[in-house]
Amino acid sequence: MRLKLFQIQIFYQNIASVISQVIIQCAYLTGNCTNVGEYTASYNVTTAVNDNTGLSVALISTDIGYRIFYEDVNGVVRQISYANTTEGVVTNWGYGTIVTNYTATNATGMSLANAWTIGSNTTVNQTLYQFVNDTIQPFQTVIDDSGATALDSEVWIPSK
Repeated sequence: MRLKLFQIQIFYQNIASVISQVIIQCAYLTGNCTNVGEYTASYNVTTAVNDNTGLSVALISTDIGYRIFYEDVNGVVRQISYANTTEGVVTNWGYGTIVTNYTATNATGMSLANAWTIGSNTTVNQTLYQFVNDTIQPFQTVIDDSGATALDSEVWIPSK
């Protein structure tokens, strides 16, 4: 009898402020789990990750892939993206667009969250929420997957 398996993916920031992903595979019947891979997601960043950043991660679809949101040392929200749509070809995490020009310097609390909805057959509407100094700042964008690769909007617009 084959064991049914499930997968857990955990994104975290280690002591060196590196954003990483660990993939753990577990068996439903036994509860036994195995670490099947650890990956560094933030190796391409050009501005260091804030030691106290919040993380928010979304797996939007297999074609559009992952989005990791974090704050850099200047308090700017940034994005790392990944989509591996070519079977057997390893692709790299991409250092994404600047999400906001709004900085959270000397913030008393930094949290990030995101939500997304399907817009059309090829677009995803995404909202990122930055909580800083007792204020929630939402930003919106549209991801268009009509081409061979997903293209994120360069401009995130503050929500009304």
